[in-house]
Amino acid sequence: MHYLSPASFLGDHFQLPLDARALQRERKRLLADLELTGGDSIELQGRHFTKNQLLAYFDELQQGNIASWHLAIAEDPVLLRFLQDATIRPGADFKDTAVYTDPAFIHWLSPYFSSAFTDAVTACFEMGDAARMRAMLDNKLLMTADHEEQCWLFIAGILEKNIALFDHYHTRGQKTAPAMMPITQISAFIGHGYIEVIRQLPDHRFGRLKDSYAFNMQHPAIAVFNRDLRNRPLTVIWLEEAISLAVSPNAKAVIRAKLEEFNQLMRKRKRRQYFRYAWIAMVVLGLISGIFGDPSSNPGEFFFQKTPTDPVRTVTLPDPMTDTTGHLDSYTPEVHAPGKDSARHP
Repeated sequence: MHYLSPASFLGDHFQLPLDARALQRERKRLLADLELTGGDSIELQGRHFTKNQLLAYFDELQQGNIASWHLAIAEDPVLLRFLQDATIRPGADFKDTAVYTDPAFIHWLSPYFSSAFTDAVTACFEMGDAARMRAMLDNKLLMTADHEEQCWLFIAGILEKNIALFDHYHTRGQKTAPAMMPITQISAFIGHGYIEVIRQLPDHRFGRLKDSYAFNMQHPAIAVFNRDLRNRPLTVIWLEEAISLAVSPNAKAVIRAKLEEFNQLMRKRKRRQYFRYAWIAMVVLGLISGIFGDPSSNPGEFFFQKTPTDPVRTVTLPDPMTDTTGHLDSYTPEVHAPGKDSARHP
């Protein structure tokens, strides 16, 4: 349900008591506009309303305290904008007014508030807007316990879907798989902005799910580390973000151990690259020394066979340096996925 303020079409006429004639005039005008469009709905404040919804809206407006509740919202620009546009500025607060504690008011407003809340949550995740998520959660959630739980389940569904994607990405990233999925399919859900949005969620409701999400971030990190050499530095960043997201000390320790494993393997590879380049430099210097300098100072063996027409020089060089496996260039450390048992957190 999308909220529509009477002030959007009554303007200055929206005051108590309601101007019945102005209300009837606006009702007829909106219904006439709907007929002229030839469609099933009319757009008001960026939302579409059918004929039945308009009739129900005007009928409700004349019942009980409904008009006074609308007026209270109209006098709270922050809440009004949130309900109509599903957005809120960082640091903005709803007014502290008694009507916001009235159970009858909460029951009436709850469907509108929960609809705006889920729209805003979706936008926060899509844009990586942690500041807006924080602003929403810092304000009173003006909805019933049932609607609040539905909103939490909506958010949990988003996170669980991403966890399933991480597992699938890891499976496709194994060396026996035909091809990896593009890294862009998971990068949006594992980057800093997205993780910051998740971190704003209350630990008492999402602590276990945060741990699970952080633990499963290891799966795409392992897949990329093993099969995408160019993007290995990203995997370190992802695991650092996972540590910041995890809530329990146990989850943090498990991920931190995997991060240290990554760092050790990367340092080992860098050392091998250093020795490889150093050896190449020595060989090149040896060749230059043999050609232009004293042959006796060259690390290789140089033999000169003179003929009447052209000197011939034969160069014998030592064998190249290899690693313990004998395959330096093809060395790719295999990082194993964490065991299933370690994914369970207390």
